[in-house]
Amino acid sequence: MGGNTGPLVAIAYSPDGTLLGGGFSDSIKLWNTSDGTVFRTLDIRWTTALTFSANGAYLASGSQENYAEIVIWRVSDGQPIQTLFGHTNSPRALAFSPDGAVLASGGDETIRLWCGQ
Repeated sequence: MGGNTGPLVAIAYSPDGTLLGGGFSDSIKLWNTSDGTVFRTLDIRWTTALTFSANGAYLASGSQENYAEIVIWRVSDGQPIQTLFGHTNSPRALAFSPDGAVLASGGDETIRLWCGQ
């Protein structure tokens, strides 16, 4: 898979396996797994964690950008739809609930639950 621009620090498959997300120091790349082409590049730096929602419509990323932010991206157009703050250190783990209604995040000796979108 091409388009890498630095060390890979986070990786996640979409639930249907058609996309692979990789977090780098200067962006997030989403690749088509069928042919390895870049599907989309998301403009964010210092990614620390990635996870797709169960329906594959959203990607959540943890980042050191703006000191410990979480961004929820709409996969279809690559737009950030929500930014969450609350950790004191970069989020290192992210997981959506099976119904997509809750995002769990951890990274500073706490787990936070973010409800709704």
